[in-house]
Amino acid sequence: MTKYYIEMKETKRNMMSDALLSLYRKKGPESEEARQMGLKLWDFDLKEKRMEITSDEQRVLRHALNDLRNQRLEEGKYTDGVEAAIMEVMKPHRTKHFPW
Repeated sequence: MTKYYIEMKETKRNMMSDALLSLYRKKGPESEEARQMGLKLWDFDLKEKRMEITSDEQRVLRHALNDLRNQRLEEGKYTDGVEAAIMEVMKPHRTKHFPW
């Protein structure tokens, strides 16, 4: 499996956790992947700044964030932050050393 790295900040972690929680509530116990990814997000130490994800975890995050985006569009809320998170999950870094 390919390993990817995404930059993780508290706001992004909260947004992804919210998206995964709503996906888990919608699908119930059959979405064990969403539950595992949510636990991984909360166990992640923000001091590391770069969270390693696999291609399967990338798929789950992308699906959850897209559902959150659709929900916010229905409510008439802004989706700029969610769209930025989706783009970062869609095109993650392949190395742990970022250029900044």
